[in-house]
Amino acid sequence: MSYTVVVRLAVAALLCLVPTVARADRLVFVHANGRVALRPDSRALGATLFGKGREPALSPDGTHVLYWTNTSGGAIEDSSPLMWAEAAGAAPREWRRGNLRSPEFSPDGKQVLFGEMSGGQWSVMSSPAAPQAIPKLLFRAPADSVFHASWQPDGRGILTANLETLFWVALDGTIQRRVAVSELTGGASISSSDHFRLSPANPDRLLFSAEAESTPAMERKMHEGPSSALFVYDLATKTRVRLTGSDVFATDPTWSRDGATIYFHGFRIAGKNSAALPEGILRMDADGKNLQRLAAGSEPGT
Repeated sequence: MSYTVVVRLAVAALLCLVPTVARADRLVFVHANGRVALRPDSRALGATLFGKGREPALSPDGTHVLYWTNTSGGAIEDSSPLMWAEAAGAAPREWRRGNLRSPEFSPDGKQVLFGEMSGGQWSVMSSPAAPQAIPKLLFRAPADSVFHASWQPDGRGILTANLETLFWVALDGTIQRRVAVSELTGGASISSSDHFRLSPANPDRLLFSAEAESTPAMERKMHEGPSSALFVYDLATKTRVRLTGSDVFATDPTWSRDGATIYFHGFRIAGKNSAALPEGILRMDADGKNLQRLAAGSEPGT
């Protein structure tokens, strides 16, 4: 064996010993103090803080943040407007007035989805991502509210659900596909706070949160209430995989923009082979490995 080959093998062996480092995704979330926070690098400790708000969304180029906030007084139909903030730190301004929820930028950053309460029912609205733009009704389920609409990876449609059905909807409002939630979850219950999100890297991989079995220690932690876990369902093979263990509570999942990483809100209780992770923003690889805690907070977005 030549000297050059020996050196190359030695270098390769050393590279295998280098520890995995968390990706440098942009990350927006609700800080533990209730304010919306933005980290240009998810691994960094510092963050730009905006006003108090919920469910923040980050534009694909990382320059703008949308979130909803509670207002005191006034009519209920204007009780939770959407706020628009410059990532550079300028003062947020009201972007859309109403009883609104769950904003999300399209993959190209030109459109925004959000939920609107009207007539006692939540519907999905869309709007150009610009001031003074006029929103339009994109989808209203026949008999029940839908929640947490998200974009399909190609930006040509959306994904939204009620407690019984997951809908694929075209941008003209027509239903392209529907799947029973029970088929995806294996009969496990969901609530309106659970999320369904297609992988940006593979539109057949569906990430979601749902009720799940847990350990006795987790049950005590939850005061005998249900735990929540993250799952991936393969729409092509119709197979479901649980990503988080029974020692982990997990909600609010979202993909990184390349589909390689999952961010979520949760915690891990201590076990025989794992240390506790306090409640906050956690991240892991798309296969559920390399679980880490990043910050105190909730409702992450990338």
